[in-house]
Amino acid sequence: MISLNSPQGEDEILAVCGDAENQAAYRKMIREHPEGLLWMAISETRQASHERRITKTKGAYFMAMVKDLAARWATGQSTSPP
Repeated sequence: MISLNSPQGEDEILAVCGDAENQAAYRKMIREHPEGLLWMAISETRQASHERRITKTKGAYFMAMVKDLAARWATGQSTSPP
């Protein structure tokens, strides 16, 4: 598995989201959130895209997933990140 703290990890998010214009926002997410949470958001974004559940952009969906997962972990509604 690629570490998201590496350039390849950042490329992984860009490949999933297809949104190089928001690269700075993705870097901020990498700094502020646990790697396990980010991998869960990447996985969910891929799955949602495959199932055609994304109504806006993959980048917006990914960012919303990170925020949702972070809020759940903060309130103890989910298990700790892997």
